[in-house]
Amino acid sequence: MSTSVLVQEVLYIPTPIPNPKSQPAASLYRIDLPANFQLPPLDKVREDAARSGAIAFTELIRMQRDGATSGVDAQAPLAYNMQLPNIFKWSYYAYPDDVPDDLREGCILALRMFIRVLQECDEDDLRRAGHILPGQEFAVAHLAMVMNAGYKLIRHLM
Repeated sequence: MSTSVLVQEVLYIPTPIPNPKSQPAASLYRIDLPANFQLPPLDKVREDAARSGAIAFTELIRMQRDGATSGVDAQAPLAYNMQLPNIFKWSYYAYPDDVPDDLREGCILALRMFIRVLQECDEDDLRRAGHILPGQEFAVAHLAMVMNAGYKLIRHLM
C-alpha cells in the first residue's frame, strides 16, 4: 500500500467492531497480524505497568547524567519502550475495548511514549529496535504505526 493511499484512508477510520471473543484480541487498522500472533500475558503486562513510573523516572535521570541509553543509541522514550515491552505491546496491539480498567492509564502512558518514539527516533533507531522490519518501506510502516497508536490513544481518552 502506498503512502498516499494510507494517508487518504487515515481520514476515514471506521467505528471499531466489538470483539466477539471472550479473550482480548489483537487489532491493528489495515494491518494483517500473523495468525499465531498473541498478546503478552496479563500478569506480565501488569508487572510492566507497575514498574513503568519508576523506570521512566530512573531512566530519564540516568540518561540526563550519562547522555546514553542501554543497548540502543536512541531517545529516552525508546529506552523506556524497550524496558517495558509487555505494556507497550499490549497498548499498541490490544483492541482498546479489551483493555482492563486497571491497565488503561498504563496503556495511555505507553501509547504517548510510543508516539514520542515515532516522532523523535530516526529510521535507523526504529529498525534497530525492531519497530520497522527488514523489507518494510519506512514511510508506509511509520505512518501506519503513528495512525494506529494515535487512534488507540484517542479511543482510550474518549
